[in-house]
Amino acid sequence: MEIQQQLRTLGLHQTEIVMYLFLLKNGLSTPPVVSRETGIARTNCYNILLELKEKGLIEEKIQAKKKAYQANNPASLIELLKRKVADAQKILPELQAVFTHQAIDPGVKFYQGLEQVQELYEKSLSAKSILSVGSRKRWRLLMPDFEERYFQEIKKRQIIFYDLTDSESKLMTAKIQNTLKSCYTVRQLPPEYEETALEILMWDDLIGFFNLKGSISAMLFKNQPLSDMLQMLFKIIRKKI
Repeated sequence: MEIQQQLRTLGLHQTEIVMYLFLLKNGLSTPPVVSRETGIARTNCYNILLELKEKGLIEEKIQAKKKAYQANNPASLIELLKRKVADAQKILPELQAVFTHQAIDPGVKFYQGLEQVQELYEKSLSAKSILSVGSRKRWRLLMPDFEERYFQEIKKRQIIFYDLTDSESKLMTAKIQNTLKSCYTVRQLPPEYEETALEILMWDDLIGFFNLKGSISAMLFKNQPLSDMLQMLFKIIRKKI
């Protein structure tokens, strides 16, 4: 049984194993004999013999003007593995290109409607720090109860919330500062960017873009290089204003 399990790990299916071991033990045999002794149907038997022959594990002979088959030296299993490795190496560059593209291509997920957008905000609560750009006033007007719960969780989990917001949101940011204390730092955006309808949230390797006007929606990008770049720009802007 252990030999059969090992042969399965080499890529042989059960009927191939049964037939291969029979030929290995009994030597040159015709398909009718193989079929009768292994219990494998004759029509299926021919197909399996061809598969084993293509894998180099058995060879075809002529016995009394009839086709017969015998197992090759078991060392042919090593040759079979070498061919598989060679085949894999041939397609490796193409597969590597696909993998590399997948690795750098940002995963994107879309959220539609207020409920789904709130779910995305809640995802950020797993972070140690959150970077935000947007209008706190618009957020408060759109979902006041949720905003209060969200910042209570920020405080509870001791998440550091870095905020870039418009001057119209001063009253809101003062209340948030009073609630979060050291967990909240805020900078005011220049007047020309007041009351933007778009909010950006950044944490870990994730970037969320929230449209908070009209049709409420959001997009979440998962991409470490992109997140690193945007967070770097965020920190540079905070230092300049």
